[in-house]
Amino acid sequence: MATAIAIPLDLTNVQDAADGRYARHRDRAGEIPLLLLPGAEAAAAFAAQLPFATDSPDRVEAYLRLWRCGQGLDASDKRLTPLQRRRIPRALRAADARAHGATYREIARAFHGIERLMREDDWRESSLRTEAIDLLRFGLRLIAGDYLDLFRHRRRS
Repeated sequence: MATAIAIPLDLTNVQDAADGRYARHRDRAGEIPLLLLPGAEAAAAFAAQLPFATDSPDRVEAYLRLWRCGQGLDASDKRLTPLQRRRIPRALRAADARAHGATYREIARAFHGIERLMREDDWRESSLRTEAIDLLRFGLRLIAGDYLDLFRHRRRS
């Protein structure tokens, strides 16, 4: 039988509940959500319970990230691409700006500056306008619930 290892946990956002202690483990690669069952000691070696469900591959991935973290290896979350990591905050900023009455032109100016905006010959055909519209639509979809898809790995049908 393999030897159990203790993973040094740096717990944040700890909240006690009837079914255990909810927390987040933070390291240089990010945060991993955890549920410590009643009686479990964070400093001791522990086991993981992975229920068989439609999201089992996501849970296994989270387990592997935690294990890699305990081994001192890179445990970064691979669900978001670098492009998504840059685009999501911009999309949410665009949606927030629109909710406060900003026009597409004002959104484009906030992202690119007035000088870049003034170089556009035809605003109706501008790539900056298209980008502002696309970011706004994406941000509104995220707010409407599509953000949940970001937490799931893509699966082959």
